[in-house]
Amino acid sequence: MVKLSVPGQERLFFPEEKPKIVATAEGFGNYEHEARRAVRLVASLEVLRNPDMVMRTPHLRTGDRAFIKEFADSQYPFIVVVVHRDGNQLVLTTAQPTRRRNLKEWMKGEKLFPKTPQPPG
Repeated sequence: MVKLSVPGQERLFFPEEKPKIVATAEGFGNYEHEARRAVRLVASLEVLRNPDMVMRTPHLRTGDRAFIKEFADSQYPFIVVVVHRDGNQLVLTTAQPTRRRNLKEWMKGEKLFPKTPQPPG
């Protein structure tokens, strides 16, 4: 999702890198990353924790469902996080900022989780 790379290594083989990535407790460890994508990591985590909706759309190729959340951003007010199922776990596939006019493609299909107001505490 953040285009991780290792200096001097042309490609990363995810099954080998996954334990190293998961074990990284601070920053990006020995990995370099594409800053343009990494800037939205915190927002992507918020999308997964508190989505406005979760959709299963027919145009997903590598994912199982899309988590969608609206943010106060005039250029890209929505972030869509796509996940796929790996056994019993949902695994992050990708995340992307989305303009309002492009949201209609993500809204097609089955709504798995609608945004619902919470009762007063």
